[in-house]
Amino acid sequence: MGESDNGPRELTTIESVLANGLSHLPEFLSQTAFGAISRLVTGLVDIPAIALAGYKERLEDRNKETRTLRQALSNAAIAKIVEDDAIVQRTVDRLINEEVNKQRSREAVASGTLTILAERSQQTSDQKVDEDWLDSFINKAETARSDEMRALWSRVLAGEIATPGSFSKRSLEVLKTLDRQEAEKFSKIVQLSFGNIIPTESIGKSGDNFSDARVLEDLGLLSGVLGTLAKPLMHTPGKLFGGLAGRRFHLQVHSTAEVSVKAVFLTQVGRELAYLVEDPDGMHELAVARSIGYSLVGQATSAMILRKNEHRQLSDPELLFGTMEYRADSDSFVVRTNLDASE
Repeated sequence: MGESDNGPRELTTIESVLANGLSHLPEFLSQTAFGAISRLVTGLVDIPAIALAGYKERLEDRNKETRTLRQALSNAAIAKIVEDDAIVQRTVDRLINEEVNKQRSREAVASGTLTILAERSQQTSDQKVDEDWLDSFINKAETARSDEMRALWSRVLAGEIATPGSFSKRSLEVLKTLDRQEAEKFSKIVQLSFGNIIPTESIGKSGDNFSDARVLEDLGLLSGVLGTLAKPLMHTPGKLFGGLAGRRFHLQVHSTAEVSVKAVFLTQVGRELAYLVEDPDGMHELAVARSIGYSLVGQATSAMILRKNEHRQLSDPELLFGTMEYRADSDSFVVRTNLDASE
């Protein structure tokens, strides 16, 4: 079959995929997502949601525009380089192939984004994705060629649609420059993190983790790999409670003096991109929280781990050291340390 036969078939496929994907989203999310997804696939701006019924026609029109562009490029090139038809044809073919590859990437990212949004189906901001941000995103995402990198870009767009402002333009720039090996190193190191820190003992001063951390620091994702930075867990010495918040868990410590953890820090860009690293059940984060908690023996009098946003509902938080009582009158937990119990 010729090119004209293949074009409409591919466009019909992506049109049905996107239409089906949008139909599975809650109405509040569908309205927000439609503009960004349409812009990604078609390059058009401010497409109203009611235009979904005419999606196929618009995409077919774009296919016609592509053929027209090819003819225009051919004519212009021929006029300038009449003496070498082969160069003209290779130039046109290269430009067309580049655009086809970009379009494939755009559509793959769009499809992946819809899948992620449908799986989350959570209440999101009704704020539209910033147009300048979307331009920057598209210019970078369309260059992705591997399934792995396209999946990462899908998670970025889904996150930005759900919560505009989640990813800065700087983060987009860094993500574009990451190769597959660097992305794998970052994913591995992030699994050693809790909140925005990675305990120094997890990185070490030699070995694979240390080497990977050095690379990531050069990329602007980590800081303090060669230093001795510390993360204070209590902002005001003398308070009973201090803590450290992760994505799913909160490490709460009890001490009358300031408590700190030696750590390597995720930079602002590192923190943003860390949300692309999946930890579905939170087990990696929980393991790091336990490790940090036990490292505080000798500094804090006790520590416990609670699931975030469940401080009042959690009936059985994990106590790392010391004993704990539940006070029904105040619906709260009271920690009695071993020292307190002996007094």
